[in-house]
Amino acid sequence: MSESNVGVGETQGNPASEIKYQIFRESRQSSSHILASTINGNLVKRRIESPPNIDVSYIIAKESASLPDEQTDVDAQRGLRTSAIDRYQKRIGDLTQEEEKIHGAVIYLLRKLAKVRADKVENEERLYLLQTPIRWLPQEILETIFLSTVQDEQAWPDILTISPLALTQVCSFWRKVAIRLPNLWTRFTFRIERPPLRDTALAPSPTIPHPRITLTELQVQERLDLWFQRSKPHPVSLCIRAPNYFSANNRTRKCTLSAVISIHSSRIEVLRIDSAHTDLLSGLVPYSSLTSLKRLELNFESCHQSGANTVKTFRNLPSITSIKYNLKFNNPFIFPVEWMNLTDVDLGDCPTGMSIVRWKVIVRCCTNLQRGRFFVSSNRTIPPDLGRNADIEKCCILPNLQLLTLTFEQATPLSSLFHKLKFPSLHTLELYLLAPVFDHTLASWYRVFRTLTSLRTLTISCPIIHYIAKLKQCLNELPWLECLKIKIQNDSSLFRILSADESACDDKSSDTPNLPILPRLRRLSVWAWKFSSGDYSRFWDMVETRTRYMHIRALDASALQFDAYESSRGDSRPFVVDVYIDKTKKHAGQAPEFWQKEIPSFVFRDDKKIFSGKLPGTLIPPHRVHVVYPYTAM
Repeated sequence: MSESNVGVGETQGNPASEIKYQIFRESRQSSSHILASTINGNLVKRRIESPPNIDVSYIIAKESASLPDEQTDVDAQRGLRTSAIDRYQKRIGDLTQEEEKIHGAVIYLLRKLAKVRADKVENEERLYLLQTPIRWLPQEILETIFLSTVQDEQAWPDILTISPLALTQVCSFWRKVAIRLPNLWTRFTFRIERPPLRDTALAPSPTIPHPRITLTELQVQERLDLWFQRSKPHPVSLCIRAPNYFSANNRTRKCTLSAVISIHSSRIEVLRIDSAHTDLLSGLVPYSSLTSLKRLELNFESCHQSGANTVKTFRNLPSITSIKYNLKFNNPFIFPVEWMNLTDVDLGDCPTGMSIVRWKVIVRCCTNLQRGRFFVSSNRTIPPDLGRNADIEKCCILPNLQLLTLTFEQATPLSSLFHKLKFPSLHTLELYLLAPVFDHTLASWYRVFRTLTSLRTLTISCPIIHYIAKLKQCLNELPWLECLKIKIQNDSSLFRILSADESACDDKSSDTPNLPILPRLRRLSVWAWKFSSGDYSRFWDMVETRTRYMHIRALDASALQFDAYESSRGDSRPFVVDVYIDKTKKHAGQAPEFWQKEIPSFVFRDDKKIFSGKLPGTLIPPHRVHVVYPYTAM
């Protein structure tokens, strides 16, 4: 049946609607070629217009009747797809579970494999150690270890109970190395206060694995001679100790020492004698044969007028250039050697000390002095021989003096000691005061410091400084100072005066920058009696300003180090702040940078954790902390 017949048959009851529908179909069929068939715009407009009063619902129903019925096929396809999706999702879930099981099994096997390999390597190493011969350290390394061990254990070891003897009894190789190492046997002590050993058992050192032994005088002499033989050809440092007064039984040991020294006297370079009285010197050593003696150390409890001649027995030895002399009770003052040849004088442990006048005389007699250590007190006794050889009113120059250590019993003006004295090469000055420092003492420091242009290291130790502001004026006279070590009770105020001024830390390029106190300071050691909360904050303010000053000014320095000690601690171990600045960076170009190396910028040694909770919050005590910039706010 044709489409027209279907439409006519279905619309016989409504002729008007049928006629409108026919007109609509004709207009739709001819609309595709209207523009090609005519150029009349009115006709086009008339033809494309919908028929008037047409029923749209009738048209939709008419057109829908001609479409095929495909809804059943779509539902069937949708059901098939849903079933396939469910099947694939279930399969994926099963495979995922199986994958997890396999992965767990692989991890277990890998761990087991690693354990087996480690066990294999361990057994191979054990087998290698059993099959290979014993490996020895190089002899040079073993010698260094031996020397370091002996030197750290005792400064003056005894010849009978000493580490070198223990080292020779470990094995044959160690024995050969120790015996062939002369430096191991060049420093030893011989004691005279022991009774004769022919009837007395000598208990060995715990380090020597030997039973109790008994030594005769002949064996003692052989032992002493053994040290001289093993130390050849090096010079020897010998210490003779006799704390007790002599008795008749000590003469044998004294003769033994004299017999051995007379043979090896030309090799003795350092001689130290510790005794209760100067009578020990009588006939002890053939002093005239000590032609190589360079350093003499004498420590006596007392000396009377009768023993003056024995003390002077060393005056005929011009080779002596260094002396340490400690005589507790000495009246008059007797010096054992000539002054002219001395380069190192240590009189700092004598409790009686010396007066300012005596110090002036002694210094003027030691024209070649390089290092000196003295204890200045109220003792005004002057040796007559010194008074004849020196005039304290004349100007004197000590061109070679580099290190001077002075200990004061009272608040002595420094200018009184340095009056008409010049030290053009003085590098290190150490001042230890047992009494508080007052205004007149600081004024004398100010006058002296301005003359010490070569001074680079200064140490000050005293109970308290009453005018701490004047200390800053004194330090301002030392613009070239590089190291300052100071120990006083003025903790907070001391930190405040040692801080760099804020004006000097401004990031400005100026031809004449504002210099802080001690502008070239590279190391600052502060020993505080007890840190309080205010002391900690001021200390870190000092660290912050000084590091920022170095950073801004780009000084020609590689490191700035601060040490802080607290005396309230038992071991008094410090915590240290190391600030590293790259000196290759210039101020006009790039800013200095921290060295990004293994050495941290801030290092704190605080095993007992005394400083925990007291340090700045940006740091992590008591372990090592690395800070990016030295002027980071604390």
